[in-house]
Amino acid sequence: MFFLASCGWEKKLTLRQDNGEGRVEIEEPFPINGSGLRIVHESHGEKATLLEVRADTFLSFADAVWTQDGSTVAVFICRGGPDIRVAYDVKNHHPLAFTEAFKKMLANDIRNRYRPSNASGSDELVFRWACSEGQQPFLSRYPDAVAR
Repeated sequence: MFFLASCGWEKKLTLRQDNGEGRVEIEEPFPINGSGLRIVHESHGEKATLLEVRADTFLSFADAVWTQDGSTVAVFICRGGPDIRVAYDVKNHHPLAFTEAFKKMLANDIRNRYRPSNASGSDELVFRWACSEGQQPFLSRYPDAVAR
């Protein structure tokens, strides 16, 4: 007899806050990674699920940034379909609207980390780069993010 069951979620990637206080973990269902994605924020022993998607998902790029005071985190993910953009109030434990300020923070972080060919372009162009040409540099930096 052969049984196939989902054994839970597998951590594929950890993005750490610069000061080490917080982290965002990107998880995918195990053993079939392409069937979903979950974003979890952890800080000071507290965990919060920011988003869970159960659909065909192929993680190809992810980035997270925190505000200077660490009170808010914004996450951008490319997944082989519409990209994911979320923001979360870490101090008060609730989702926030993904504003232009978060978009600018993330685009600038991607510019600084990856030096995309269109770095001088708009923030949207930087996100488009991340979801196409950015996959290889991202996977070089985070090889464990490759799907099974």
